[in-house]
Amino acid sequence: MTRKQAAPFFCIILASFVVIFGNQLFTKGLFVDSVFYGCLAQNLHEGFGNWWDLSVTQHYQDVFVGHPPLGVWMLSGLMDWLGTPFWIERFFALLCLFFLLFGMAKVWQLVYPKSSILSTWWLWFLWGTILVNIWSFQQNLLDNVMVVFIIGTVYWSIKSIRDQHIVSSIIAGLFLFLATFSKGPVGLFPLITIGAYWLAFRNVRLREAIFLNLVVLLTVLCSYLLLLYNSSDAQHYFEAYFREQLVRSFSDNSLAIRGRFYILKLMLLEPVVLWILFLGIFYQYKRQKQTVPKPIGQWSIFFLLLFLAGTLPMLVSPKQMRFYIVPALPFVALSIGVFTYPWIEKQVQTWIQKGKRARLLYFLSTLLLVVGVYLSYYNYGRYSRDEALIKDIESVCTVIPPKAKILLKEAVTNHAARCYFMRMHHVGVHQYKWQKSKKNHLKNPPKFRLVEKGYPETIFHHTEVKLNLTHWILWELNDSYPKKH
Repeated sequence: MTRKQAAPFFCIILASFVVIFGNQLFTKGLFVDSVFYGCLAQNLHEGFGNWWDLSVTQHYQDVFVGHPPLGVWMLSGLMDWLGTPFWIERFFALLCLFFLLFGMAKVWQLVYPKSSILSTWWLWFLWGTILVNIWSFQQNLLDNVMVVFIIGTVYWSIKSIRDQHIVSSIIAGLFLFLATFSKGPVGLFPLITIGAYWLAFRNVRLREAIFLNLVVLLTVLCSYLLLLYNSSDAQHYFEAYFREQLVRSFSDNSLAIRGRFYILKLMLLEPVVLWILFLGIFYQYKRQKQTVPKPIGQWSIFFLLLFLAGTLPMLVSPKQMRFYIVPALPFVALSIGVFTYPWIEKQVQTWIQKGKRARLLYFLSTLLLVVGVYLSYYNYGRYSRDEALIKDIESVCTVIPPKAKILLKEAVTNHAARCYFMRMHHVGVHQYKWQKSKKNHLKNPPKFRLVEKGYPETIFHHTEVKLNLTHWILWELNDSYPKKH
């Protein structure tokens, strides 16, 4: 597909992304994990703790070891540059999206070097039909950071085995190190890239593939050894991460809320549009008695192997979430995209020659772009998630002073509220009670208490603060600590 043929389709896909992501770019409300990571990054940016001592609040020590810290470090670095406005997390996710789409385009060019880079619109379209991808990048999950480094690993791994170049293998290993340093061992699956390439194409010798793969693996191992050797803080961090996160993820069956085979359901349903397109175009090939070019079939199988490698290993863990498959989804899009592209290219070439259809696409692109920019402006400061909760917190923070700390009594622990209080107003929230023994707590005891409406407890030595709240009743404590918790 030439640049002229691909340009109108590229423009309309790009404008569609502006509408989809611009609509929520400047809105308030995020998935609870994302607000949590925002708190960690904000506290690090403001000098509370250090790179290996991350905490969700500035009021007491609550060390985070749930994931390797690279994603939080990167978000904190962006805050060093742009500050801590409420939209910074979504802007960070938008940057990750840009680098992911760029990386996918570079991999696409390895398959179709003679096509214009603008022909990647078809790949981007397929990726965008998977709704969990859209949701993940709207909510700024750590998986967004990891998938950028994963696509870089795959690109340089392919370059290394095609060109038989050891430097490319080292670069692939560095990208793989960064992927695992973003969210742990789940980022290791691109390690099979060179082996999958050998299996799909069989145009290189096995011992060469093994050697290059060992170079990638040794680069990852050496990167971690250098990191741990030069930092005792890093050693302590990863010891706690292994003990409290990894071991529990594989052994705690109470985490198996959806069942161990939930991931298989996701593999079928999330990219369902892609499977339908594959079957439809495969039928067209058969009906017209055409055969798929051998290299195209090999590339399609290669990317499908990567998709399977990024999803099936999750069966060993009882904890499975919908967005866990996001890092593997670019490869199912590549697999189906590579297979269907020759047929799509013919249809585009036929369609674009009739009348003024290219001009129509350019007009629609311009219209979508205007709509996207307008929605970004119109929705500035509005709420896309947790509206009632955030409005309650904003009301409470008109009464309590900045950097205060409050007690929160609820039937079910509200982690989102705790994170929003810190991220938006630097207010420290404890779900139960503050420890009186610590000197810093005695210097700044809690003055307020939030109690869930309908919570069965008796209140002593409190004065109700009259606010029209949806979730809670705000009480001001008449002495340093409530007499009864």
